[in-house]
Amino acid sequence: LTSKFVPPMPPPSIVLFGDSITQRSFSVGGWGQRMANEYVRRADVLNRGFSGYNTDWALFTLHDVFAKGSAKPALITVFFGANDACNPKVVERQHVPLEKYKTNLKKILQHIATVYGKGGGSARTVVITPPPVDVEARLKFQKEQYGDKAIGVAPRSMEWANMYAKAADSVAAELKVPSLNLCELMTASSNWKSYLNDGLHLSPEGNEVWFRLRCVRH
Repeated sequence: LTSKFVPPMPPPSIVLFGDSITQRSFSVGGWGQRMANEYVRRADVLNRGFSGYNTDWALFTLHDVFAKGSAKPALITVFFGANDACNPKVVERQHVPLEKYKTNLKKILQHIATVYGKGGGSARTVVITPPPVDVEARLKFQKEQYGDKAIGVAPRSMEWANMYAKAADSVAAELKVPSLNLCELMTASSNWKSYLNDGLHLSPEGNEVWFRLRCVRH
């Protein structure tokens, strides 16, 4: 007798939805790449990070990323706010006012709940807040990137990052979705600036710390 080959069932997915911090997570040593390695053969980690995006623009891609009738992911991370929190006097194009940011974030979470069901049958979703900002490092990066054309003003600040992080936390709490406040988690360490390679995006050390957060890994 010959046994009939039965192909394995496709694994569940983990969807990382966010801006450039998510997009870059698949770079060498990035937290997304580490997740893919951690869950190899158990889950497919899908990077749906869009560099430069704010929550206004995320809404345009929402119905493609989380389409009705698509298989329910095992985990979804929603990681927006770093661009929304730009100072409008410096980068008006990316800035999203605080109340609109909260409304947009709520729409994203409600869409996910609608597509994948509510209660025990819903996909597990985690909101990740904007990270802290090292203004000095951002200005240095700006100078290195643009030379004499650098404007000499940082479009992001700790004040704005904290404000939007708290707003993301409040929306998550209202909708009973777990959240991770990166501003609080990272600045709890006196060495937090080393977690950023350009004052905003995660450094190798920052990716290591981020990956070890149990809420994301488990």
